[in-house]
Amino acid sequence: MQTALNAVGPSEVFPGLVMAPNGGIVFFVSNAGAAALDLLPIGMQYPTPGSFELSIAAAGAKCRANRGDRIVCLPSHTETVATASAWAALPAGVGIYSMGEPESNQRATINFTAAAATLVLPAGTVLDNFIIDCCATAAVVVAAPFSIATAGVKVTRSRIHLATSATQLATAPFTVAAGGDFLCLDDNEFWTTGAGTFATNPTNNVLVTGAVAGFKFRRNYVYGGTAAGTGQVQFSAAATNVRIENNSMINQFATSTSNVVGFAGVTGNVSNNQFAVGNTAGAASGQGITTLGNLFLFNNQCTDTVATTSILTGTPAT
Repeated sequence: MQTALNAVGPSEVFPGLVMAPNGGIVFFVSNAGAAALDLLPIGMQYPTPGSFELSIAAAGAKCRANRGDRIVCLPSHTETVATASAWAALPAGVGIYSMGEPESNQRATINFTAAAATLVLPAGTVLDNFIIDCCATAAVVVAAPFSIATAGVKVTRSRIHLATSATQLATAPFTVAAGGDFLCLDDNEFWTTGAGTFATNPTNNVLVTGAVAGFKFRRNYVYGGTAAGTGQVQFSAAATNVRIENNSMINQFATSTSNVVGFAGVTGNVSNNQFAVGNTAGAASGQGITTLGNLFLFNNQCTDTVATTSILTGTPAT
């Protein structure tokens, strides 16, 4: 009989001993409380050696740093983030996973509901396969839902909502400060309600304010608008060894020229991206990515008009 569940593979069960393949303790989470116990596999109604918790915050307080502990959210779970540093008790090196088919509505939800609501993720945190609403409350502007200032954080396979209207949005959904080396944002969908632009839009989707190393942004779909003159991914410090690869990014704002805005001294690789911008005043070949710094460009394409095919962006090498 199965007595433990691993988020990414089958359990291993030994006589008299339950051992998770990841080596750590697994904590299950659902705010449905006892009613959600029926959602667990047979034999797991009384999870052990972990526990069944009502929130990620509560489960995080029971995890151990860098021991392979995992938090598994059941599909019914909704996590409400209403305060600054809402997961303050979460230690480093914990994986947080949602059950449910990727890209479906089966997944657990994380809702930011207050202007100061933030998640400050510790080093080595993994957040995988969630539906995330960075602006879940009407007429509330959330300043900075995710704050990254520690190394090795990964956010992946999640649907991330950025704005509903000019008064219901996230200003800078992901802020990456000094110390946030090797952040990995892979296989996510960043999206905005409706046409994608409002009188006020998110300033950026991802703002890198620290000279971090190894920032990765790969295979994401990004749709919506930003403030005039800003990019969906933007740097304000000389980050090194950046990798922005295989993304599809549409900046709908009418005067937008950029999906990615670099910075003097930024190094790394920007390759195989599909860019689209709202500014038809300039040539698409000069848009999509601006302020290149020391970035190398490989096979990026941009269009500035719907129903037209893209062209290579950037100055050709000689």
